[in-house]
Amino acid sequence: MSCIGTILPPLFLLSIISYYYAFFRNNQTLTSILRGMELGVVAIIVHLVIEMTKGVLKNRNTMISFLIPLAFFLSFFTQINVVFIIIGGALLSFLQKYLVKRRATK
Repeated sequence: MSCIGTILPPLFLLSIISYYYAFFRNNQTLTSILRGMELGVVAIIVHLVIEMTKGVLKNRNTMISFLIPLAFFLSFFTQINVVFIIIGGALLSFLQKYLVKRRATK
C-alpha cells in the first residue's frame, strides 16, 4: 500500500502537467521539480526490487532465482520489449507451478 501512496501523488501531478505541457515546457522551476521527482521514483523502484529479490531468494526457488538475472540481462542488453519479458516470466512461472502440482497429484 505504501508503494501506491508514494506513486499516486507524482502520477497525479504529472497528469496535470502533461495536460498543460505547452505552458510548463520552458519553466525551469517545474523542470527542476520534475527531475527531483524522477530521482525519488528511481529510489523507490530500486528499494522495491531489492525487497522483492530478498523474498524470492528466501523461498529458494531455483527457477525464479534464475529469472531475475535473466530478465535484467534481456532488458538491458537486448532490444526485447519489457512487456514480452514480463509475459515470458509469468508463463514460465505458471508452467512451473502446473508441473509441481501435477507431480504432487501422481
